[in-house]
Amino acid sequence: MTDPVSDLGGLSVGAEDFLAAVLQTIGQPVWVVDPDGRIRFANPAAITALGYDRGDELFGRASHETIHYCHPDRTPYPASECPMLLPRSTGETVASELDWFIRRDGSMFPVAYVSAALEMSGGRGAVVAFTDIEERLRSEQALLERDARLAEEQSSLRRVGTLVAGGAASEEVFAAVAREVAHVLHLPLVEMSRYEGDGTATVIGAWSEQPHPFQTGTRWQLDGPTLSALVLETGRPARIDDFANVTGSIAGAARGAGIRSGAAAPIVVDGKVWGVMATGSPDPERLPHDIEERLAAFTELVATAISNTQARDELHRLASRHLRHERPGHTLQTTALVHEAYLKLVDQKNMTWQNRVQFFAASAQVMRHILIDHARAHARDKRGGGAIQVSLDEAAVLAEDQAEHFIALDEALRSLELVDPQKSKIVELRYFGGLSIEETADVLNISPRTVRREWQRAKAWLYRMLAEGSGDETRHLAKS
Repeated sequence: MTDPVSDLGGLSVGAEDFLAAVLQTIGQPVWVVDPDGRIRFANPAAITALGYDRGDELFGRASHETIHYCHPDRTPYPASECPMLLPRSTGETVASELDWFIRRDGSMFPVAYVSAALEMSGGRGAVVAFTDIEERLRSEQALLERDARLAEEQSSLRRVGTLVAGGAASEEVFAAVAREVAHVLHLPLVEMSRYEGDGTATVIGAWSEQPHPFQTGTRWQLDGPTLSALVLETGRPARIDDFANVTGSIAGAARGAGIRSGAAAPIVVDGKVWGVMATGSPDPERLPHDIEERLAAFTELVATAISNTQARDELHRLASRHLRHERPGHTLQTTALVHEAYLKLVDQKNMTWQNRVQFFAASAQVMRHILIDHARAHARDKRGGGAIQVSLDEAAVLAEDQAEHFIALDEALRSLELVDPQKSKIVELRYFGGLSIEETADVLNISPRTVRREWQRAKAWLYRMLAEGSGDETRHLAKS
């Protein structure tokens, strides 16, 4: 340093002694090199980080040849290329977010450092402060791996979700889910089962790297504390880290297949445990600690596929019940009505109904809108003098003389809604939704007797409103 003495608050202190005292007390590893690039000082944090016991084991040694002499791939790192020494010649500060230092035992560790010029009595040296970032890099790598894993899981979920939304058969969806789960979570065996209500479970989909006994269609007794039984009993995910002493037919079959451990998550449909997704591993290592939660992300898709299948079945029943009243010329066929109603229901942001009651109510409303929309389209086309092509796969046109009757009924129903919303809703559920007296009572939370009475009164009111029409709709109402 150029000034050997510093006046600090009236105290005369040797500059080098002052610097040494400061560097000794800070927690960050720091060392000082002289104009020749030799280590003149290293604080305790630096000595420890570099794997030395005492400072005199470092002092006087060339810094580059001691801690920075090769690249991470162990190829030589010439001192002339070392940026850490540049401040001695340029006077500028140099910083690096990632470099590698070498410990006394030859091992390397990642660091971030700052090297700044330091004027000394014999010329310009440098002071180097560094941070061991090995733990930080490990954490960052773990985050990258986690993000990559999550991205892969999301991609897999989208692939299966596409199958579900496209109305694929349940068997195809279950097989795809088992395959995707095994691939994404790197599991040797994945199977899904449906609880039968008689103490058994039936496998509905499976995938494995090796032969196994849990083939699709096989039925298993829940006769021991196995994963399937635990999930059914608790309604929560479960795991077994060692099948060695677990009793029951499923555990015995698992041991016979070489499976040592497993985990499972419930498949919940309409608020009830419908089935289970399970995995098994022959490896002696335990399955990942979060495997149950990761399985659960896929069980939600399975539940959606099951709900969608049930929704289609219900829609088909309701559509069949409604369209049986229509004359043969009506070309809006059951399958077509189901298809369009299903697409509209799926398109709703909240497609998860708490029970069949909510589903019936939504379905009746959707079917009413579909039928009336098509009727209005055909009425406009009739005035325009030609036949209109509709978007349904199996429907070309509505019978020409029915469109006006549908529209008239809808308008009458809207008028009824203004004076008596309950009667209007009963007509919508019974006529457009095809619901029975009992189903309508469940939806509206009233007695079947009230439904019968209000249904008759609603029809009488509508008869008067439609009296000037052809009578087709009043005839249909009478049959409903």
